[in-house]
Amino acid sequence: MDTTVISPLIDAWETRNSQPFTLIGDDIVIGILLLCFLIIAFALADRSHYIHQLIYGYSFGHSRSQSDNIRTSRSFYLRTTLILQSFISFALIIAYFFWRKGYITDSTQCWKYIVAGTVAAGLYMFVKFLLYLIVNSTLYSKKQTDAWTQVYGDTFIFAGILFFVFAVVCISFEVSLPFVVIGMSSILGLIEIWLIIRAFHIFFTKRYGLLQLFVYLCTLEIIPLLVIGKILLQLSQIF
Repeated sequence: MDTTVISPLIDAWETRNSQPFTLIGDDIVIGILLLCFLIIAFALADRSHYIHQLIYGYSFGHSRSQSDNIRTSRSFYLRTTLILQSFISFALIIAYFFWRKGYITDSTQCWKYIVAGTVAAGLYMFVKFLLYLIVNSTLYSKKQTDAWTQVYGDTFIFAGILFFVFAVVCISFEVSLPFVVIGMSSILGLIEIWLIIRAFHIFFTKRYGLLQLFVYLCTLEIIPLLVIGKILLQLSQIF
């Protein structure tokens, strides 16, 4: 059989396989990035004023009834899909970090780390949401609890968009590890500061507000971090 015609294709395939593994050259990673982009684009196209509504709903100057009207207008499927995209984008950044550290050398390992990162991010949000829900329902009114639940979900949506942009930058330009650590620390720090501000605004407006906030954060911020740390340690032993 004459292989003269297809020999260039065979040579190209062998050359590709002989090159060091990179995330930007992996079909799975590119497919996931495209999926995340389509999710964000579809969500924003479906609700053209979605970002404006979120910011408007967070404005300190608007009444609670105005914010409630905005909240009830959002689609459940849209929020759920965007939150899922947040988990996947976070997992891509985790996979890139471990690739830079030299732990990922092929597509199979990359896929495992992406799945593990997505699961870990989902469990972290679930544990934190459950603890918030229990404490809020016990100490505060249903109206306050509902307002915080909305803020919590919307914050994850915003964070997911930031995670996606950061993941694209990291994977496309193959940035250094210090850049990844500083960038992720900055994003996570801004998210925590925003949640603290909103929690104080919603819950702690009466006497002993600062003391309540201190106890609140110790209970609901430290415990989820310990849980996610334990999960990541267990997953690292599996992989």
